[in-house]
Amino acid sequence: IEKCLLNSNQTFNSCTAALATIPAGWKPTGIAFTTVNGTQYAYVADISGNVYQCGLNISGDFNSCSVTSGAPSAGWKPIGINFATFNGTQYAYVADISGNLYQCPINSSGNFGQCNPTPIPQILWFPTSVIFATSNNIVYAYITSPLELSSHVFQCGVGSTTGNLNLCNATPES
Repeated sequence: IEKCLLNSNQTFNSCTAALATIPAGWKPTGIAFTTVNGTQYAYVADISGNVYQCGLNISGDFNSCSVTSGAPSAGWKPIGINFATFNGTQYAYVADISGNLYQCPINSSGNFGQCNPTPIPQILWFPTSVIFATSNNIVYAYITSPLELSSHVFQCGVGSTTGNLNLCNATPES
């Protein structure tokens, strides 16, 4: 993982490694940042079967990375991650190469609680990333699903107290 300065024309400049010591078997596929109890962390989804929680130093480099707890099974292979808070509980949403999207509560030290799959709202979806946005005071999750025969971005309603996904529909293409 590299960290780069961004030029005024939106190009990268002065890229350097963000992590001095790379964990064994490291195969990062997604990254997101969140703050837990006033401390900012990077979380790295790793297709090898882990999500790493990495501390950040003052220069933005990772100063330590450790595997989070709460993985749903020994066979999961995370490819994307993002965060949202509902009813005072912070959650990680982790897309897995098997086609699941997991919701994991975050505890006060930034580790995952038990990760559970969100209900699969579509038969033909393969979530790879999720982002949250609010429109007219309604929270939506937008989930990319690049299946070859049905590539879509899905818009899902989100339960305001539970963070559970509901009523997912493919967004119009035009």
